[in-house]
Amino acid sequence: MDYGGREDFNNSLLLMAALGGLWMALSGIWLLCTSLRLHDFVPARLLPARQVERYWRTSPETMVRGWQQAVNGAAQASTIGLQGNVANAIAALFIACGQDAACVVEATTSLTRIERTPDGDLYASVTLPNLIVGTVGGGTYLPTAQECLGLLGCIGTGKASKLAEICAVVALAGELAIVGAMASGNFASAHAAAGRRASPNGGAKA
Repeated sequence: MDYGGREDFNNSLLLMAALGGLWMALSGIWLLCTSLRLHDFVPARLLPARQVERYWRTSPETMVRGWQQAVNGAAQASTIGLQGNVANAIAALFIACGQDAACVVEATTSLTRIERTPDGDLYASVTLPNLIVGTVGGGTYLPTAQECLGLLGCIGTGKASKLAEICAVVALAGELAIVGAMASGNFASAHAAAGRRASPNGGAKA
C-alpha cells in the first residue's frame, strides 16, 4: 500500500480498524444475528408431550415457562443472541475436530426457541447464522482431529457443510437437555449430588 504521508497512513489505519470491527471475526456483536458468515443452520424438533414427560420428566408447559423466564432475564441483560448453553456443544466439537476455538464466540451467537404447539407438544429450534467450520487445513490435520472428523464422516473437501449441520444438531440437543433439566429440577439436584462439596477445613473437594 502506497501512503502519501503520515496523515494518509493514519487514515488508512483508522479505516482498517473500522473494517476489522465490522468484519465480525472473533467478536460477539449484534451484526452476527443479521449478517451471515459461512454456514447457517436452523435445526428444529417437534417432541410429543408424552415423550417430554417420559424422557425429560416434565411437561412442555413447564419447559416453555422456564425458557421464557430465561429469555426475559437475558433480554434485560442485553445479551447478544438468546440461548442456553450452545457454547458448551460448539466448543467441544470445535476443539475435538481441529477448528478455530476463537470462533466459538461467533458460532454461539444464536437464537433458541422453545414453544408449545396448539396440540400441546413441544417445538424447539436453534438459529445458528454463523458456523465458522472447515474440514481442510489448519488444526484439522492434527491426528486427534483427523480421527474425530473421520468418525463423523467429515474428512476432506466438500464436507464443511456436513460438519456445520452436525454442530447445529448437537447444539439443539444441548438446548433441549438443559431446558428440560432445569424444568424438571434435575439440573439443580444433579449439581448438588455430583458437584464439589465443602471439606471440613473450609475448602472445596472433588
